[in-house]
Amino acid sequence: MLARLILSFGIFLLGMFFGGTREMSYIPVFCVFCLAFIFVLAANGGFRCNLLKLSRFAPFWIGLALAVYIVVQILNPWLEFIHMDGYSAPRILDCFEFLPTSVFSADSSVDSYYASIIAVLLALVFSCALHIEISSRDDCIYYAKVFFAVSTILGACAICDSIFFRDSVYIWGIMDQSAGQHYGSFVYKNQCGAFLLMGLICGISLCLSSMRFGHSIAKLTVYGIGIAINVASIFISRSVGSIIFCVLILIVSVFVAAIRFQSLNLKISALAMVSIPVLALSLLLFYLGHSSVMASFERLDNFISGGADFDKKVRDLAGDRGKFKDIATEFILTGGDWKNSSPKNVSIQRIILGSGATSFGKIMRLRGAGDSYFHSKVYSSSLKPSAAITVPVHVHCDILEAVFEFGLAWLLVFIAMSVYFIKRMVRAKFWRSSFLSIQCAGILLILIYSSSDIIFYNMFLFAAFCGLLTISFNYAGFINSGNKKASALRAACLSDV
Repeated sequence: MLARLILSFGIFLLGMFFGGTREMSYIPVFCVFCLAFIFVLAANGGFRCNLLKLSRFAPFWIGLALAVYIVVQILNPWLEFIHMDGYSAPRILDCFEFLPTSVFSADSSVDSYYASIIAVLLALVFSCALHIEISSRDDCIYYAKVFFAVSTILGACAICDSIFFRDSVYIWGIMDQSAGQHYGSFVYKNQCGAFLLMGLICGISLCLSSMRFGHSIAKLTVYGIGIAINVASIFISRSVGSIIFCVLILIVSVFVAAIRFQSLNLKISALAMVSIPVLALSLLLFYLGHSSVMASFERLDNFISGGADFDKKVRDLAGDRGKFKDIATEFILTGGDWKNSSPKNVSIQRIILGSGATSFGKIMRLRGAGDSYFHSKVYSSSLKPSAAITVPVHVHCDILEAVFEFGLAWLLVFIAMSVYFIKRMVRAKFWRSSFLSIQCAGILLILIYSSSDIIFYNMFLFAAFCGLLTISFNYAGFINSGNKKASALRAACLSDV
């Protein structure tokens, strides 16, 4: 019980503690999850049984290997990236040439290697603790409820901030007063929106699952209110990407509900009891916080119509982002050495093993001195020329950045893990489960979202997403095994004691 409480508190911290990009919050949250992991290992059958269960969890070995890989990159001084001079090779030991290397030293104040290690370990410890703690489908439902509750609280605070404290800068989390953008406990609106999307996915899956098992109207009403708060807060956040994928999730949910209701012969009135209050509350919250939302829609309208001065800035930034994606692709092929831009001049090792964790951001900032489109025209106008370089337009694509930093080898590992996950979902016949259908659709949409934005750059979001994957992974496993696998394994462990 204590392990479950600590793990639930850790999930609460992922969404509510300082914000995912502040280094002061890394260590405390990581320590909470380490404490939860220790208690989880000691409970429910003891260390031996839980370690046996953990050894059969493939993501545990993958995450451990990735953490070791990053450590090797830090300790390997074979290549160091030097601004305007390409790469230098100290040649301390020739054997280092065959190890994964980094393109810059680990003393950067902006892009920290150590933050990357903590990010991987945080996601690893969280996922492993969840995997050990979950012993039935009811446990999966419980942790989905925790995710949903945290995102609902976060969304409610953002809505209250938007309604009652519009002129305040620091009421809840961080808010850009000039733009009126509410980020909750996250620094960036897109990352806050992505966390709310994860909570929304859990809420919708719980709601449809409750309809399936005929739960009380009171419980369905609570789910409906939470869903409405999440939807409204995503719109108020003004994150265009989050709004688009929120709409897509709602559309998918309607189709899943229609198919499941037809197959289960459930009455339409049951759906109406939930959907009508959800729609009404969403519209009410939307109206109360409509000023920031209307501003976003006005920006989009100006961009489409071309009838405002702001249109040119938006188009310039959109063009810059497109150029930056091209540069990111070039970086992958050249190892970041733009002076020798031909792939034949780059060691195949850098393409296969990557150029080092957080190296993309470092090279991006260095190269920005010579390319005007590497920093934001909107912000650089108010900064000194030397400071403008440190405010770059990011690639806004987690996949491109990950391929550059970790190479094609780890991309293949990711593809293999994706195939393994999909195979597990198909074996569980996810389309027959309302809970699993929404979870799978939501996970896929978040991955698509990450291909057009910087989502997993935030270590708390990365850990939360891994937790969502673990819940779905275990839920599918219990469907495949008839909910008996965990209890049978624990009984076998206890019999050996």
